[in-house]
Formats: sequence, structure tokens, C-alpha cells
Amino acid sequence: MTFSPETERKKIDDYIISQPEKMRACLEMIRQTIRNTAPSAEEAFSYRMPSFRLHGMLVYYAAFTNHCSLFVNPEVLSVFKPRISGCSFTKSAIKFPADRPLPEEMLVEILRYRPVLYEVVLDGVVHRAAGVIAAGNITRFCRRGKKADTFAPACLIIRPLWCSAA
Repeated sequence: MTFSPETERKKIDDYIISQPEKMRACLEMIRQTIRNTAPSAEEAFSYRMPSFRLHGMLVYYAAFTNHCSLFVNPEVLSVFKPRISGCSFTKSAIKFPADRPLPEEMLVEILRYRPVLYEVVLDGVVHRAAGVIAAGNITRFCRRGKKADTFAPACLIIRPLWCSAA
């Protein structure tokens, strides 16, 4: 079932309005920061939470009884977790008090960082892979839960699918 962008925005507006006042300001800040940082991202309402999509899911965000959360890709979270204080974490969420939200600059950095996703053809088999580019070649990529591998450039056909949000 597809929804129009207007319907999705209305659901998000209703969600934010239904939250206690202290949570509303935090959610609006997150929403506006995402809109400013990734203007081509589409708003969506999924898993009963506001979210943004940009070549796949970018982030979810939500209010809970005692905190707000930003849900990101676990790989992205592992990069930023050591730099974030005053928050608690799950595998893919940053939990923070509504009165001490994530600094806007940190949120922008998180939004702009995305692993580069590639379609990789290896020995005639197409794989989707998150990779790291160095000197124009993929030096490492992970295939759905498998270990990172290093490949000689000659054995790969690489087609970028998407990269950073900005």
C-alpha cells in the first residue's frame, strides 16, 4: 500500500501534536534538522514512528515516556557511539532526554554519514555490499552478515547504488 507524501506528513504532524509538550520541541528539532540536512529525503510514518527515507531508510525518531530516540543503521551508530555522551544506546538507537537532545551538529554528522552501498558482481554473482572506497577501489566490503573481505580490483564489477544523504 502506498501513501502520498501529504498523508505521511499529516500522520507525523498528528504524532508530534499528540506528544507531551516537552517531547514536541525535541521531535520538531529532529524533524527540521533532517529536512534541512537531507532536503530530498521523503518523510514516512513506519512502525508507528516518524521516519525519513533516502534510497532506503535514513532514520526513524520517536518519543517515549522518559526519552526521545533516534534510530539509525547499527553500522552508523557504531561509528558515532564513542563520541556521544549523556545518552544510552541499543543496537540501533540513541536514547536521550527530551530536555537534553542530541546536539544539532552531531545529528547532521550522523545524517551525512552513510556506508556506501554497492552492487558488486563477483564471479558472475551479484551481491549488495556496504564498502569502503580507497584509491578508487573497494578495499573491503561486507555481504549480509558475512565477514569483511578484501578483493583484487580485477575480480569485481562495482556499481554504486547510493551514498551520503547530502
